[in-house]
Amino acid sequence: MIRFLTFCGCVALYLALTGNLAPSNWLLAIIFGAAATALARPPRGKRYTLAQWPRVLGRKLWWAGCYGVALIIDIIKCGVTVAKMIIDPKLPIRPGLIMVNSGSPNETITAISGHGITITPGEQVIEFGDHGEMFVHCLDEVSSAASAEAAQAKRRAMLEKVFL
Repeated sequence: MIRFLTFCGCVALYLALTGNLAPSNWLLAIIFGAAATALARPPRGKRYTLAQWPRVLGRKLWWAGCYGVALIIDIIKCGVTVAKMIIDPKLPIRPGLIMVNSGSPNETITAISGHGITITPGEQVIEFGDHGEMFVHCLDEVSSAASAEAAQAKRRAMLEKVFL
């Protein structure tokens, strides 16, 4: 019942804020409502009361936004680095594969972390291991290997606050 109320409340809030009742806007409202409902899902074995719901949803949406901002910053920084490699042929391109441990048993967090790596220019997850390992192809293996674990720890910390 809480999930249904969450979904309906988010759809109504979206429609009220946009002021547009076109069918395409209803579709967006349903998508955002479903996403908010998924974010508000409590961890296994934990139940939230109706009074706790706004605080929990707000906190999860805050961390989802923080993750989005961090992802945009990574995309811009990596895009500039790859553009420099293309413009200046003297810069070294040292392609290779590295293994990054997701650090989380949660498959959703591992998948979204893999997406965060792949969407940044110059790196692409090409395979997932059985225990949360991500095998990443990089344009510059040396610099990617030096920063991969710290970047993954930052991504994992934010995503755990959203999904756990």
